[in-house]
Amino acid sequence: MQQVRDYFELMTDQGQSHIVWRLTSANMQSPFTVEAEPYDERTQAGGYSAIEPHVTRVQEGLTRLAAGEDPGPDFPDEKRDVAIDLLKRNLNGIGNTELFFGHVSQQVRLNQQIAKRALSVIEGEDDAVYDYLYGTFARREAGSIEGTILDVGTDSEAPAVHIEETLSGRRISCRIDEELRPEIERQLTAAEVWDRRRIRVRGVLNYDADGKLVRLYEGRIVFVEPVDVSIDDLHDPGFTEGLDPSEYLERLREGNLG
Repeated sequence: MQQVRDYFELMTDQGQSHIVWRLTSANMQSPFTVEAEPYDERTQAGGYSAIEPHVTRVQEGLTRLAAGEDPGPDFPDEKRDVAIDLLKRNLNGIGNTELFFGHVSQQVRLNQQIAKRALSVIEGEDDAVYDYLYGTFARREAGSIEGTILDVGTDSEAPAVHIEETLSGRRISCRIDEELRPEIERQLTAAEVWDRRRIRVRGVLNYDADGKLVRLYEGRIVFVEPVDVSIDDLHDPGFTEGLDPSEYLERLREGNLG
């Protein structure tokens, strides 16, 4: 039901508060289907003509998102968070969502793959916008990051591996070096993703103006193999150089060691 409510929230024009959506039919059997129509509380009549421009803007924006494109400048800013919530449910519990727009013939269908691609667009920075906003202030440098594999997909249509970075815990998109794509395709299997294998990715690190890592380009992947370490390997009786632990720690804090 929350998916249905958010859909009609998208269709509601905040500048036309007198236009409300009235339920006309609901089918509780699978697939769960709901229909509603706009109603003008001032005139006590249908209100589609008053909100048609808004519905068209939303429909065109959702169509672009479903195609992996930015929703465009006409998509209402106040509806972006609602669209994100609607898309996320297709990754968590709702397999498919089909959106119909009444007098607008276009229909938008969302599934897990489409929703994931759309979310990467609406939640991330478009490359052209990123370069325009941060080109002067951001920095890009060669380096590497480590993390666990979350999934293998795309970043703005480029092949990418998405990882959870070890230091920050943030999801980072690592675009794959096109020359290394065949090699990486052979390396990465479903088992690596399911087991959340630890990897190190080297490439061009892309930071924003606040110094936050945004993504990585031209990625080269190295698997980090776990090393079995026993307590005997860590045990070192001479580590404190004969001092008892409390005295060693006190000197360490005061900078009086060595």
